[in-house]
Amino acid sequence: MKLLKPFFLTLFVVFSLSACEKDGAPTNPINTGGQNSVTVSNITLKWHFHGDSLEVELSAPASGWVAVGFGATSAMKNANIIIGYVSNDQTFIRDDFGVSSSSHKADTDLGGSNDIIEYSGTEANGTTTIKFKIPANSGDQYDVAITKGKNYKIIMGYSNSDDFTSFHTKVTSTMIQF
Repeated sequence: MKLLKPFFLTLFVVFSLSACEKDGAPTNPINTGGQNSVTVSNITLKWHFHGDSLEVELSAPASGWVAVGFGATSAMKNANIIIGYVSNDQTFIRDDFGVSSSSHKADTDLGGSNDIIEYSGTEANGTTTIKFKIPANSGDQYDVAITKGKNYKIIMGYSNSDDFTSFHTKVTSTMIQF
């Protein structure tokens, strides 16, 4: 039975993500003067290029972590994931990689690098927001190079736990064009 638990957890995550893709159509996609935004399942992602970097703002109705993954191939697999939370007015953020459909690890644990250039975060009125800046192409094998005008699958999620490992409360995915 011990071997079946990880199998069923993986199936649950894969089917949960598949179900989310059905409601993954963007609500309120906008592009105003270089600031792009998409809201899916009450998770809002805003982004714009600043030189060779991508500046991102992610917010969700959560009191724990929020995360976005760029370039996923199957659920979380192969995604460049940025996950962060705010606790006691301090922001904690990590550059992760989707090592499987249902698991991610810090780039640094895999032999890669933490490529978050700048970051900040807030938690107020039941909403957690993180802002970060990453290179559009870091050269790290555990990051996805982002090219203007190209379409990417993104995954977004949140939890009410202040850590990098708790299971998500909500997860969704959609396609965006950078």
